[in-house]
Amino acid sequence: MLNPQWLRTFAALAELGNFTRAAERLDLTQAAVSQHLHRLEDALGLLVIRRPRAIELTPAGRALLDYCEAMEQARRRLDARVSGPAEAGEIGLITPESIGLALFPLMLDWQAQHPPWKIRYCFAPDPEVLDAVLTNRYDLGIVTLKPDDTRLTARKFMQEPLELVVPAGAKVRAWSHLETLGFIDHPDERRWRIAC
Repeated sequence: MLNPQWLRTFAALAELGNFTRAAERLDLTQAAVSQHLHRLEDALGLLVIRRPRAIELTPAGRALLDYCEAMEQARRRLDARVSGPAEAGEIGLITPESIGLALFPLMLDWQAQHPPWKIRYCFAPDPEVLDAVLTNRYDLGIVTLKPDDTRLTARKFMQEPLELVVPAGAKVRAWSHLETLGFIDHPDERRWRIAC
């Protein structure tokens, strides 16, 4: 496991681009900053290229910086969970449009009753909802079918009927009948076809 202090030092060095300024920010000596970087490079390979007035991250250095940022986000989430319910903040919610049209007015009412909270709401088809939650761009997503991705936790909380609307008198008994009537393309159409 990488020493958390070394990671903090590396993140400050990458942000500031200078050993002296990183040392000042962290209240360390410049030698300590160099030593932390040396320890990380012993474990991971060359992380920075030293230039006369700055440093340049190598591909490994950029990967480590991404790791540092992910660890910092995880630490903030942990702090939020153990410190109890927050009194204010932002909630990112993403849903398909059909669900969103019903839910969005309720969210506006809730936000009006809880002004310190801000709701960031987005409409998107199921695959984009799942991707947005997996990449931490949104806190919560609602989809029309249960996802099979093991990185997600999903719970059924309601059932919504799906209505098929066709011209009066049309006989629809198979997918091919819908194809002859014409079909309005929708991002979730492929998933519906499998369920039919």
